[in-house]
Amino acid sequence: SIEAARGAMVEGRSFYRVRAPIGEMLLQAAEPLANGSRVNVSIRPEHVTVDLAKNSAPRSGAISNALSNNTYHATVETQVFLGFYQDLELKIGEARLLARAHPSLQVAKGDAILASVDPKCGVVCR
Repeated sequence: SIEAARGAMVEGRSFYRVRAPIGEMLLQAAEPLANGSRVNVSIRPEHVTVDLAKNSAPRSGAISNALSNNTYHATVETQVFLGFYQDLELKIGEARLLARAHPSLQVAKGDAILASVDPKCGVVCR
């Protein structure tokens, strides 16, 4: 399944800075888009990397700098173990993001984690 959310184009060339419900993100666009365009942001759950917040160091800058590394503080809302992986529903602010994690990640509802999206793995389209 694909998790999609509405966003607005802020600036960009081949990668665009997008204002999405989880915060600003740097993502690739499927086609050239004008600044201010209304867009859809699509992130597959398996492209969301999750780390335990207490064991994670910032990646190349402050964690709060989502434009440089698309990393967000999140809370686990639901966790479903499915054998070879586990599905997580994450809450970032008031928005929700789905993630697919390795079964060895030990998390429970209410745990604080970091959620990251590689700019090449999210898709921005009209």
